[in-house]
Amino acid sequence: MLNCFRLEGEIEACAESARDMWGWRAAAKEMAAAEVSNGMHKWTVHIPVRTSGRGKRRMEPAQAHPEEDDFSQFLSQENAAPAAQPEVTAEALLRVVAESSQRQEQLLGKVCSLLVSLDEKLGRIASAQERLEDSLHRAADAPAGAARAPVSGQVQQRGALVAPPGKPGYSAAGAQQGPSPEEQRLQQERLAAERLRMEEENRRRAEEMNRRREEEERRKREEEERRRQEEERRREEERLRKEELGKKTSGLMSGLLSSDSGGSGGGLFGDDAPKRSSKGGLFDD
Repeated sequence: MLNCFRLEGEIEACAESARDMWGWRAAAKEMAAAEVSNGMHKWTVHIPVRTSGRGKRRMEPAQAHPEEDDFSQFLSQENAAPAAQPEVTAEALLRVVAESSQRQEQLLGKVCSLLVSLDEKLGRIASAQERLEDSLHRAADAPAGAARAPVSGQVQQRGALVAPPGKPGYSAAGAQQGPSPEEQRLQQERLAAERLRMEEENRRRAEEMNRRREEEERRKREEEERRRQEEERRREEERLRKEELGKKTSGLMSGLLSSDSGGSGGGLFGDDAPKRSSKGGLFDD
């Protein structure tokens, strides 16, 4: 945790210096843009004008004539040669900007390396936490009734109770010993009873499944037998209906043939030509 706080302080300091450098760079860019927009190629610095010997000699008559003092001073200032001024050109400004960019890149590189180291440390912390959680889960998933190996020759640990003189010391191994033989026997009996119950349950389920399968097969056989009997009954009824129809047709044909053989002429094969009336007509010869 202290390392994290220290890293956060270093990151804040780096960020503050980066902001200061960025502000100085922006100010330099604004100054360069102002110089270019005004058409100036150098900065002029106003310094006190140094007068030469000639100017002093010219100013001597002015002291004799106080009324010409201002004009002579103006002429001396106009004719005085200006001193060499330090020039700040565009190349110098660009050099300053480039150096600022390099320093900013170096600062950003340091910040990035710091962040990478912080990420590695956080990754190690996360992996350690995951391992701790896995160990806790494994300890929680372990069976509570599992027998533990007896601890012998255990060294006295810090925080343990100290027995008074003349009495045996408190053994911490007693609290860590496994279950007693009676508890083990009861646990084995419970396991055996549970195993028998599960076997009985499995057997009962198997019998139930067999019974249901047999009932399903019997129901299918009965359904098939019922369909077969229905089909046979339908075929028998169809055969009887055809026989009855054949008998009726044979009786009708025999009746028609017997009426024709009697000579009544009204049978099926009687005289087709109509008989002429014997009574004479009005115009008959």
